[in-house]
Amino acid sequence: MDEQKLVEMMRSVIREELQPMREEIRKELQPLQKRLDSLEEGQKQIAKQIGDLTDKLLEKMDEQTRDAKSEVRQLANIQERQQSVIELLSIRSVEHDADIKRIKQLLMNQ
Repeated sequence: MDEQKLVEMMRSVIREELQPMREEIRKELQPLQKRLDSLEEGQKQIAKQIGDLTDKLLEKMDEQTRDAKSEVRQLANIQERQQSVIELLSIRSVEHDADIKRIKQLLMNQ
């Protein structure tokens, strides 16, 4: 039993000696913990801002994609109309050439 009492006494003495050190370490760690908490909060804010900016960017990209698709459809419609005009002019040109040939033949046959 004496041995166990001695062990307990030594433990008690060590605890008493270490207690001020623990308190000092805690005091030194408090500013570090506050700074760490502040950094974590700042990191969360940055992550939120990045998320918000990403959402805005995606919305803008979707809007521009819709606009581009609309413009492409308009250009395709214009191109179709132009192609129709070209075909019509081509037909008229062939008809005019044929008319000119007929007129030349009539003039030559007179």
